[in-house]
Amino acid sequence: MLHRVLGGMFVIAACGGGGILFGRQMKLRQEHLQEGRRAVELLQAQIRTEGGSLPEALRETGEHMAGVYGELFREISEEMLLYRGEPVRVLWEEAARRKLRQSYLQPSDVEQFVLLGEQLGMTDRQMQETILGRYLSYTENELSVLLGEIREKTRLYRNLGILLGIFLTILLL
Repeated sequence: MLHRVLGGMFVIAACGGGGILFGRQMKLRQEHLQEGRRAVELLQAQIRTEGGSLPEALRETGEHMAGVYGELFREISEEMLLYRGEPVRVLWEEAARRKLRQSYLQPSDVEQFVLLGEQLGMTDRQMQETILGRYLSYTENELSVLLGEIREKTRLYRNLGILLGIFLTILLL
């Protein structure tokens, strides 16, 4: 009997932990979106104030950022400076898909970031600032929706996990 009770408690704890994990993934997505927004804001400021080339702005931004976006911008800058004949959009897409795979971003977030790179490389400074502004608007909208959902869904996932654990325990007993 003790084994069954202990097993039931473990099932409830595991399912509750799974619910907590789902909620945590939403919070991590929020953090990655905020980090991406900070990186793009910094890139926009570099383009606006320095007035240098895109590879230089990406390098400077990458040096000031830590994490996935810092690595991403440094890698794109290095590839652009080596210039092997590939357009910026191709370099951007390959690096973004490879690096952002390590993040908690949803596929739609990654696609928006890839679209940013497709448009960024073939424009002048004024247009680059506009394109970066559009991406910042996207992240603001996503973050505002996500902030409202995080509170509700985190609690919901946790409670559903615990309820699922209780249900499975009842079935097993």
